[in-house]
Amino acid sequence: MKKFLAALLLGFFFLQLPSAQAAELKGPIIFVIDTSGSMKSQKIVAVKEAVTQIVNSLQSDQEIGIISFSQKVSTILQPTHDFTKALKQIDSLFAGGDTSMYDAIAAGFAITSAVHPSQIVLLSDGEDTTSALPLDQLLVTASTAGIPVNAIGIQVAVGQRAILRSIAKASGGNYYEVNDISTLIATYKQILAEQLNPAPSPTLSEKPDKGEITLQQNVYVEVILATIAAIVLLLLFLNIYNRVQNRERQKARVQMLQKYSYRQARKATNRIRISLTSYSFIPNRVEAAIRSRLELIHSQLRYESVIHILMGAWLFLVAVFTMMLHSLFLAFILTSVLVPIGFNTVIKNVRTKQKQKFAEELPELLNILASALRAGLSLPQGLEAYSSDTKGEVAREIRRTISEIRVGTPIDEALMGVAERMESEDLRWAVTALSIQRVVGGSMATILTTTFETVKARAEIRREVKTLSAEGKLSAYVLIALPIGIFSFLFLTRREYVKVFWSDPAGIFLLIIIGISLSIGWAWMKKIVEIKI
Repeated sequence: MKKFLAALLLGFFFLQLPSAQAAELKGPIIFVIDTSGSMKSQKIVAVKEAVTQIVNSLQSDQEIGIISFSQKVSTILQPTHDFTKALKQIDSLFAGGDTSMYDAIAAGFAITSAVHPSQIVLLSDGEDTTSALPLDQLLVTASTAGIPVNAIGIQVAVGQRAILRSIAKASGGNYYEVNDISTLIATYKQILAEQLNPAPSPTLSEKPDKGEITLQQNVYVEVILATIAAIVLLLLFLNIYNRVQNRERQKARVQMLQKYSYRQARKATNRIRISLTSYSFIPNRVEAAIRSRLELIHSQLRYESVIHILMGAWLFLVAVFTMMLHSLFLAFILTSVLVPIGFNTVIKNVRTKQKQKFAEELPELLNILASALRAGLSLPQGLEAYSSDTKGEVAREIRRTISEIRVGTPIDEALMGVAERMESEDLRWAVTALSIQRVVGGSMATILTTTFETVKARAEIRREVKTLSAEGKLSAYVLIALPIGIFSFLFLTRREYVKVFWSDPAGIFLLIIIGISLSIGWAWMKKIVEIKI
């Protein structure tokens, strides 16, 4: 990477300053080098090697000056012919701190020398954070200084790219960009071969009217493609929405025709199915899974509405990830993975809350059933009385149980179905006790009273354990959220500090290791703090 980047920057410099014209440019060349924290690791090493090669290739009578900037601006070398001293100063550069790029460029304009500087070469990868000079004032100074600024952006963001371009354009210089190091291999020999006779490289996209060169396909192309894809999907969404809106009216017409002819109603139903082909792109297994999950949590949302929500979330995340990652393909893959995971997570959370409410309300059901049996009511009558007088998860499941009993399902099987759906071990015990009582006989009220006391005691122990383990759970949440929160904060406020995690192969590998470690840590702590009763 360092050799390729050095070769590219060297080629950029000679494209701007060919040897055929070097003899005529006697003014000093001022190198303004970014040494902020975002340039750590391989970037600063590659830039130092590139500037060293550029200095070694200059004529001996050429003056050079060096300005470095991080949190403060340092003129480490006034214009001089002493290349040995210049190389020593270049080798001493190190990265760290904030970025004061505007002040550094202004210092380059203000540098004093016997001959007016011929150009300023700016090498930076980060956004200005601490300069006292505002951008608009810098642009005014650049337009009147008479010194062209040739800006080289190294893996810059969209906003920083526009700033560097505006500075170069205002000063009469050019803007160059390094986005993908892998494209340097093909251009290495061509750039060096064109030093004596510069010409646009086939691998570079040149704009003669603005003097701007970019290394690879501009990120705006991917943004445009993402926009086109979003428009196409939006049109598909509107088509689906319009068809679904007509569904109820078509069903009403079918019901009206059923009064007169079964054959006509059957044909009309077929026509509805043919016309509702908007969801034919969704596999049957996916549709069945979504419908089963919605039924499991007793959702009031229809299947079509959920599809609309998922499609809208998918489009939104594709647009967001495309802007963040500058890759439509990666955004598509990442969103296609996250949307199903998010849907299942929401369903799981709703399901967990329902089971918790069911467990809290179950002792009340057993107590009411025992009281009803003592009062002379039968078990089905006690269930109906409970479902009609109360609300909640237990009452909803009991109403479903009553419907099953009315169509011929044995009462113990219907109640066991509730226990299986809600994963309630307490209700399984109660139903098992009722099944045994039906075979061997005995007082059902006494059995339910004993079961009620047992379930109530277990619920009290469960609440006590939950209270005692709450601090441990909170600690687990904090420990897991802390690195994620710090990373998110730095991503929003100081992106150059964390940019290495997706711009460098070592950073990507480290990010994967961090994700795996966090997952293992979360599973470990969850296993410790969760106590089953």
